[in-house]
Amino acid sequence: MAPQKIIIDTDPGIDDVLAISLALSNAEALEVLLLATTQGNIDVNACTKNLVLLMNVLQQEKEARERSNLPKLTFQKPIIAIGADKPIIKTHGHGEFEEDDELEGYHGVDGLNGFHSRNPGLVADDFLLDFTSEDRPEGNTKAYIPSRLPAHDEILRQLRDNEPKSIIIVALGPCTNLALALAKDPETFNRVSKIIIMGGAVRHAGNMTPAAEFNIYGDPDAAERIFNLSSPSNDRKGYGRVPVGLVPLDQTNYHTFSLETLKEFTDPLIASGSPLARLLNDVFSRSFDKIASHSGKALAQCHDPLTIYALLHPELMSWESLDVRVETNGIWTRGQTLIDTRNLPRWKPGEKGKVRDNGNWLHGDTGNQVDVLVGTGDEPSAFGPKLFKEIFRP
Repeated sequence: MAPQKIIIDTDPGIDDVLAISLALSNAEALEVLLLATTQGNIDVNACTKNLVLLMNVLQQEKEARERSNLPKLTFQKPIIAIGADKPIIKTHGHGEFEEDDELEGYHGVDGLNGFHSRNPGLVADDFLLDFTSEDRPEGNTKAYIPSRLPAHDEILRQLRDNEPKSIIIVALGPCTNLALALAKDPETFNRVSKIIIMGGAVRHAGNMTPAAEFNIYGDPDAAERIFNLSSPSNDRKGYGRVPVGLVPLDQTNYHTFSLETLKEFTDPLIASGSPLARLLNDVFSRSFDKIASHSGKALAQCHDPLTIYALLHPELMSWESLDVRVETNGIWTRGQTLIDTRNLPRWKPGEKGKVRDNGNWLHGDTGNQVDVLVGTGDEPSAFGPKLFKEIFRP
């Protein structure tokens, strides 16, 4: 069977690096057409630099495996396109509060916990010219194809150039690029087969604020527009509804791995000369102290990798269709993914109730129908070894 064509929209980010490595290590199942960068964990140019670094390392890994007994990497060069550098409308609702710029986030100041400063030269200083200049030598981009289109235009081009309903879009960061593509050409955008979003906290606390998960918080207005594609009311617009899947913190927070699991897999591979094992060991081993100080447990949460894993193993996944909506206006709740927990019966399509339905939460003809991941068929704490086995296939 032909591999599933996918577009990955991403803001690398150390767990993005794991997710993309997982996708490209399974080329027989997934064909990555496009890697689109967006603002998120860090600014979009820094995200793009991290993605270029990863592709260069994966190219080195591909060449190293040709000389080893490890399974060969067979992925085709993906396109990389640079996307949005800010949310579609505004940043967040806490503008009146100053952020502490002296404290770096989970991903470090460069998104890879300082890997670039420890390993200079893996990405050319002028790498951005590959995305703007027609005169750049092809050898500069041996591992990928740079697009000179903005990411949302490149997404539309891929959807236009491939068969309708043949591409799944996987969003590992804020949904800004997706919302821009939808706004520019809704007819072409609706050629997408499905959209899978890592984001949200449905029956769970947020991780950016008490209410909001990071990716949805990063551009709630964009997320709202993408969630709305799942509504039956979209049929009335002439395009048909688009299936939207959500991989929320409810699952990703508990699919974890420890430093010991990381080293169990990477240490022998580093000794045998694996560039990818060296990269993953370096960027993640420096994260565990931060994780422990924040959550009390030295376990890395697999937000983005679980999203790719769900595509690779659909037979293991359990989903629940829910009317998930995004709060876009609240000061303290902006970015919250909200469901109706009142346990009231929904009306059948076409049926009219006898009481007022504020917000149309009960109407069978309105609201969103987002498929929310609720189970992965296994013990979440055992996820780490499975993840690394599928990346390295020792």
